[in-house]
Amino acid sequence: MKLGPLFDENAPEEETKETEEVNVRRLVIVVTPTSGRNKLRGVLLRRLATTLKLVAQLLLWIVVEQKSDDDSEVSEILRRTGIMYKHVVLKENVSNVDSEMDHQRNIALNHIEHHRLSGIVHFAGCSFALF
Repeated sequence: MKLGPLFDENAPEEETKETEEVNVRRLVIVVTPTSGRNKLRGVLLRRLATTLKLVAQLLLWIVVEQKSDDDSEVSEILRRTGIMYKHVVLKENVSNVDSEMDHQRNIALNHIEHHRLSGIVHFAGCSFALF
């Protein structure tokens, strides 16, 4: 029985390099749109931060929100997490909650593209689920 090139001791060095590149860990970019209308926003951000701390890979957390009087709450929560983050605050007002979240996701994607960040993008919203 003949084994494939991954198991062949005499495999060319080029094929070995390809398999090593697969194991390279990429930056994980987590995008979280938030709304000041959500009274549990602070609690949900802390809960999500606790989960994100468990990620072993290099992680960047992008939190996007509308400009409000309570911006300092989110900033303080992010500072205390110990996670590498970018806090994006929008000046535009959007009346519809669903379109606000979509707009915030698009702003985050524009930010990633503008700064040429390379990695795996994951959208993680602040939500409260009852079991």
